[in-house]
Amino acid sequence: MILSMRPGSLTVALVAALALSACAPQGDEDPMPKPTATRTVVTTAAVPLPRLPHHVVGWPAPPLTVDDNEIHVGSRTIDVSPLRADMAVSTRGGIYFLNAGELWFLDEHGAVGTGFARMRRIAVSADGRYLGLIDRTHGPVTDDGPHVARVVVYDTTTGRPVLHSRVGMGAGPGRDLRQVYEADPPTIIGFEGDALVAATPKGRYAYPISGAAPRLQQ
Repeated sequence: MILSMRPGSLTVALVAALALSACAPQGDEDPMPKPTATRTVVTTAAVPLPRLPHHVVGWPAPPLTVDDNEIHVGSRTIDVSPLRADMAVSTRGGIYFLNAGELWFLDEHGAVGTGFARMRRIAVSADGRYLGLIDRTHGPVTDDGPHVARVVVYDTTTGRPVLHSRVGMGAGPGRDLRQVYEADPPTIIGFEGDALVAATPKGRYAYPISGAAPRLQQ
């Protein structure tokens, strides 16, 4: 049997077929993936602070002076050649000195490196127990920038850190940390009472040994 259809009916049928085909499933085709935004930040984790070499000594210590590669402790003279002693301090855990910004320790066998570098000063508390320094060797780095500095206080009777803080050491938005440290490097000032005081790019801070929040002094 042959079916016939009026022209108007054919048009309606074609429109309906097209509508159904548009709504029909498209087989196994996957939809186009949506673009995903990505952000990559290169970071290096901070290295744990090392334990300092130490040995408990009598206190108060004899007077200490330095003369190029010689450290004079009371009537005793210690030659640290080929190193040079730029500054030295006596503590309850022994003698520490700086050689071209590196921290060294003196024991009965000679000088021992500590793994700290790029320092300008070190400080010792009035009772000889605590050693204060600026660590620019072990802090975290971002991209190819320098290590973020931190204030560190060591108990020299154990060789273990009791305080470390990065408060005041950041560059702030839009400032390059390398340029900040070159123009105004963070520096230890000394112990004042129960706190270590340091000059930072963001001002002069006191860092309590107890671990309380650092105090901005100026």
